[in-house]
This record gives sequence, structure tokens and C-alpha cells, in this order.
Amino acid sequence: MIMRILIRYFGSILKNEVEIRILDSLSMRFGDNSAFLAESEFKGSIMNGHSIFEKPFIKDGDKYYCFTPMIHHRNLFLIAEKLMMRDGAYYQKKFQQNTSPISRDVYVEKKVKSVMKSFLSDVTFYSSVHYKIVEDEVEKNPELDILGVSDKAIYIIEVKAHELSYKDRVRLDGAKYKFKESVAEACKQCSRSVDFYQ
Repeated sequence: MIMRILIRYFGSILKNEVEIRILDSLSMRFGDNSAFLAESEFKGSIMNGHSIFEKPFIKDGDKYYCFTPMIHHRNLFLIAEKLMMRDGAYYQKKFQQNTSPISRDVYVEKKVKSVMKSFLSDVTFYSSVHYKIVEDEVEKNPELDILGVSDKAIYIIEVKAHELSYKDRVRLDGAKYKFKESVAEACKQCSRSVDFYQ
């Protein structure tokens, strides 16, 4: 019943070649996720193939199937990232690096700065603050993601937008390790900034 409704729904919204190409790029055929049953020592383990999270639709002939809308809703960012990764140069330049105003890192930093401004309206916030230090007899020019200045306090904020691999996402210890690693790196950078400003 649900399957038929979704198939009809897709059929009714596909209006042109661009929409069909988009849905095709998000679809796989039966058997494309064979790694799910072939990889690792345990067949059918959740740690095996995960194509369904990147391509949540199944194409069979000219029909498209979706087993549950939750798959693409919960994996929207992963799907978008995988689509961009198909063009490696674009992904590296526009998504991963801080050089582009639409990169993931810049977006997250802007969002954090916006939220902090809404909480602390009397604080002036600056983005991408560079300062010069010497570490191990080497001159460095580190960057502080966000610096907030007010009469009462100085806010030193490091933003991390590390990604989790599929295995990190399904293994709790992997996610915990990545989180711990990100927090430790941010703390180190903040501590270095505090030392400089003191």
C-alpha cells in the first residue's frame, strides 16, 4: 500500500529531464548493495555495505521505490555530500575548505556566530581572527574561528565540523572517539589562544 502510493507520487512529480536525472542519481538497482551480504565475516551485518543511505531509492524499470522516507530524511546531509563528491575538484574547493563562502566549515562557523550573537547581544564577534605565535622555535599564524569581545568578558570559540564515516555513525565507540578527538583539538586551539591573549 505505502509502496504503491510512493510510486504514484514519484510518477506525478517527475516533470522534466532534470528531475528524472536527480532521482536517477539518488537511486540504485536491485543487487547494487550486494556488499551488505558479501563483506566482512558476518553477512548482513550493519557494518557492511551502506549504499541505501547514499542512494535511498530503488529503480526497477521506469518505476522508483522508497522503502521508508526516513532513510533519505535522516541521511540528507550524507546524500548531498556524496553527490558533491562525485565532482572531486568541486567538493575539495567548495565544500571541504574554508576558502569558499558556501563550504561546510564556513557555514557551521557562521551559524555558531549567529547563535552566539542572539544569546549575547552586547558582545562584538569577529570571525577568522589570525594571530602570530612561536611554537617549538617555529613562527606560526594560527586562526581562531570566533572571537567575542565585550566589557565583561572575552569569548574564544573554536568550531569543529568533522565528519563521521558510516562505521563511525553505526558504532557508538567510533562516534565517541571522533567526538573526543574533535573536542580535544578545539580545547588545544582555545588554550593556545588564551595563552596568546593573556
